[in-house]
Amino acid sequence: MSIVSETRVFDEIVSTSLDLYRNKMEEQIFKENATLWALRRAGCYQPADGGVQIIEPLMYGDNETVASYSGYDTLDLTPQEGISATLWPWCQVAGSVVIDGMSEFKNAGKSQLVNLVAAKVMQLEMSFQAKFTYYMYRAGKYSASQATKDPAGLLSMVAEVPDNYDVGGIDTSVYTWWQNKVLGNGNTAFTWVDGAALSTGVTAMDTLYNNCTKKTGGSPNIGIASQALFQNYTGYLRTKQSLNALTDEQAVAAGFTNVKFRGMTLFWDEDFGTASCTVPGTTSALIYLNSKFIRIRYASSVNMKRTAWVTPQNQDARSCLILWYGNTTVSKRCKHGVLVDANVTNVV
Repeated sequence: MSIVSETRVFDEIVSTSLDLYRNKMEEQIFKENATLWALRRAGCYQPADGGVQIIEPLMYGDNETVASYSGYDTLDLTPQEGISATLWPWCQVAGSVVIDGMSEFKNAGKSQLVNLVAAKVMQLEMSFQAKFTYYMYRAGKYSASQATKDPAGLLSMVAEVPDNYDVGGIDTSVYTWWQNKVLGNGNTAFTWVDGAALSTGVTAMDTLYNNCTKKTGGSPNIGIASQALFQNYTGYLRTKQSLNALTDEQAVAAGFTNVKFRGMTLFWDEDFGTASCTVPGTTSALIYLNSKFIRIRYASSVNMKRTAWVTPQNQDARSCLILWYGNTTVSKRCKHGVLVDANVTNVV
């Protein structure tokens, strides 16, 4: 068989197989982490095509023209300034699939090549899963001024000190309405048993939930906790003999341990962390998210896109890239909140 024919067979078999796996890669990446899974289930994974930056509508005020009227009353047409926009830089993530000449030779049959591609894709999926989980709990590129190349994460968007992060390009120290909610406990460990006074841990969870519910837009519906807080809270529920009935069955079926808290699904994640919660197994911390106001934006034309196979001049191998463009954004930051047992300034 000629070199051209061999290349054509390789491209037809391997590229077709890789594209079939690639079409499922996005789903697989979001299945391994509770936060990513919950956001995708809530419809937060959405396209944002074109433009120098991702533009996210910003909601910080009410429309003051809404009022009752009768008959031929003059209606208010005053332009409203409650909606503007935040700007988020595009971030790029890439992984490669490389097949060396000897591996291609040893797996020359169609089924062998398909199996080889399956193994390569599984390895790539696991690496993407680990990276996207890492990005979700770090600060990332939350504004164009940041040097990092990583997508934005919860460490900046739902921060213990919101003023430290001008997420979306807005200076929170000037525009205080752009702060997320924060609740600390004066560097004192929460209690999780009701005595003469109610458990401080559950009381704090209630307080933060209510603070995030203030103003229009509803209540948080996704909670992510450190292992320590999750175990403390489920232990509290057991003392009330109420744990068994309080779970999200769809999340359980997806493999994620959870409990319900005031209608919200609460998960724990071993990779979760905040600025003060660096040891999630021993430190209590929790983030509340309102899925109406957080998005993982992606470019539909570069959503796990495969490039053409390339053979370097100085290597016996072929390679292609899997590319992703996007970023994580928020549009009403005050609807999200963080709870820690550290000494932080509360934002209510």
